[in-house]
Amino acid sequence: MSCDIFIKAERSLLGLIINGNKTAAEAGKELSVRNFQLPAHQIIHRHIAMLRCEKINISATELIVHLKNVKDDLYSIGGTGVIEKLIEAGNAVDPSKVPDLVKILTQKKAETSKPSLTRSQQIELGGKADQLAASFFRLYADEAKNPPKALIIAGGVEMWPEDRLVIIGGMPGTGKTAIAGAKSVLDLIKQGAHVVVLNYEMRHQASLQRLISCASYGTKTPIETTAIIKRVADVDEIQTIWGVNISQQPGTITLIRPDGPAELEATLTQIRGDHPDGKIVVIYDYLQRMPWNEEIIEPRTRTTRTLRMIQSIANTYGAHSIVIVSVNRSGYGKADMTAYKEAGEIESDADIAVVLTLGRINSCGEVENIECMEDIIKERRQPEVMVLVNVVKQRNESEKQFAVNFIKRYQAFEAGPRVSGAFYSPTDAKEDKKDKGQGDKKDQKQEPAPVQPPLDGVKSNHETPVAL
Repeated sequence: MSCDIFIKAERSLLGLIINGNKTAAEAGKELSVRNFQLPAHQIIHRHIAMLRCEKINISATELIVHLKNVKDDLYSIGGTGVIEKLIEAGNAVDPSKVPDLVKILTQKKAETSKPSLTRSQQIELGGKADQLAASFFRLYADEAKNPPKALIIAGGVEMWPEDRLVIIGGMPGTGKTAIAGAKSVLDLIKQGAHVVVLNYEMRHQASLQRLISCASYGTKTPIETTAIIKRVADVDEIQTIWGVNISQQPGTITLIRPDGPAELEATLTQIRGDHPDGKIVVIYDYLQRMPWNEEIIEPRTRTTRTLRMIQSIANTYGAHSIVIVSVNRSGYGKADMTAYKEAGEIESDADIAVVLTLGRINSCGEVENIECMEDIIKERRQPEVMVLVNVVKQRNESEKQFAVNFIKRYQAFEAGPRVSGAFYSPTDAKEDKKDKGQGDKKDQKQEPAPVQPPLDGVKSNHETPVAL
């Protein structure tokens, strides 16, 4: 049975309960959060149970107030729009179908071996305090044996399960698309995550070229991005890189370019159905180019609205969102929140905020941020630059900064000296850069290989979704 059938059944039953259908309300008493797949639906079911225990008549108004007052769960589910969709689903279904809906949801429980739920969602409501406490501490004991793991992105940033919205911004030339759309994608699929990339800046073909080139860096046959674009690289080498470094990883990659959230939701529904317990990461490249709210003229308002939609989708499907954003021209050298164009919304909404700036090793052998605009323009034209990854916000953790070297011709990154505690000494870093510069000159003198045909199976139409 497809995942879409389960989700429709969840929406219909919850909608009937909110609309005051007594048959649906009685049936809902027999269900637990484990019978619901979407995290937003689990939260709503939990609050309905709480209203029932408090002997409050269940209605849309009471539910919204309760969601807002308890840990502000109204924000967690994606706002009142989610409640409105449930009401519409309840109005569209025949109340006599309640037994069929319950049958679908209970069947789902039997088919699902391990529900993907958070600790708070697994605690059953309606029991005595000591029973709730026993369940609570039992779940803590389970997590002590199997602690949650963070996903590593952007060359070293830890993204924990509760980190739903990650913002990455930077000036042109710092590799924000490469670090999010290539480096992080490759790292995530190696960690078993299922990645969906929404690219509004380039075609799917260009995204694939970056992935292949980045994946080839560090192998015996690194392939420059320009070589793939010009079809001068050896096709067998490209296919080997693709097979070993990308397609054989435990995670998956899907490339889409939707005009609105409906196509993305359909894609995520399918992925969540195929991988009920899998980690899903959606990468948006980039926020200011997304055409989701074009009817809103004012840029700041449009961006805020789009961010709210992104958060709603993440909460509904239990996914992580990595959003690439542009920065103020006046903030090119700033390593703080003021670099963002919409600092107010990002500062309040983001769980993790990263600003990429250019760095260099000064005369004292120390890493420093380049703030002078003249020096920034000169440095970012170089084929290889030092990029400072400034984590300017991470909930419950202190701000941090580390350096990576961005090799533009491969769209790849390698470890650079840390601001506190180097990967290697500044002297070694200088020698490495000198050696690489010599290597670049040698590579430039090489004659290009004969022109090869396009990659098999790779479509150049950027409107066509590509599942990898």
